Amino acid sequence: NLKTPTSDGKITFSNGGERVTTTFKSSVYFLVAGPWDQIVNEFNKYHDLIWIDQEEVYRKEKSVLTLKTYSFMSIIQNIAETFNYKYTHVFKTDDDSYVDLNALHMELVHDDNNDNESNAKDYVGHCQLDYTKVIRDAIYKWPLTTQIYPETYFPGYCQGAGYALSHQFLKCAFSQKHIAKVRFMPFEDVAVGIVAERCHIQPSQTKTGEIKVSRYESRQAKELTKFSKNRHQYNNTLKYNFIPIAACMTTRIVQHRVIDDEDMHNLHKTVLDPGYCKTMRRKRGRMIQNFEKKGLEWFG
Repeated sequence: NLKTPTSDGKITFSNGGERVTTTFKSSVYFLVAGPWDQIVNEFNKYHDLIWIDQEEVYRKEKSVLTLKTYSFMSIIQNIAETFNYKYTHVFKTDDDSYVDLNALHMELVHDDNNDNESNAKDYVGHCQLDYTKVIRDAIYKWPLTTQIYPETYFPGYCQGAGYALSHQFLKCAFSQKHIAKVRFMPFEDVAVGIVAERCHIQPSQTKTGEIKVSRYESRQAKELTKFSKNRHQYNNTLKYNFIPIAACMTTRIVQHRVIDDEDMHNLHKTVLDPGYCKTMRRKRGRMIQNFEKKGLEWFG
């Protein structure tokens, strides 16, 4: 996780609870909700929190994520217009994601001569490019009632694990008051896709690296993602017979669903030393061998 820059262009990283400083021309902020007295000390110490005066809720149609994301988009653009600040993109990600900033920068400055889309870099991530049918069945983790969203399909959108929005996108969304006027959508990634549609901006897939949205690729793991009621239930179930793909960032911009602190550090090591990916793959291989020696079923 990254922190806000000092006047000399440095950025402070959060590394296992400690702040570490490095040079990079970016600013990073944490969007938090909940009681003010629980975050006021960190807010005053680091000056990198954006506080939303709402309950920190993620229950189906009462999620605060959309309000957080819309607030972030509006605040950035409002400050830019007020103080004449310049920026090219903002990037939203989750708290259980690892982001390789150098890889992200390469993606955003990448110029594909074969790409004729004028707004290809306005909305970039791991995206559902086609209209997606809305799930209504209550047995799923994120069902949606017709009272909240009566349409049958979602517009194209980029998944919330990590996506970049250009200055042009935010200028349209904020200055033309699309954020203020749009109907509430509790799924923040879809909510951004709805605003993008109003701005006539199409989502586009990353080209130089992957936004990896999961650590597991089996059908069983995907079903678990759909049906688990919360992250605690999801993580507890995975402990038993699921083996994640190896920690390795060589082809990735973002790795979502980081498992724990050790996993986060291992991902970081593979950025510093790509050869460390071999160590991670050997570790995974040993885990698979242990399962198979014991005659246990496992899923990746």
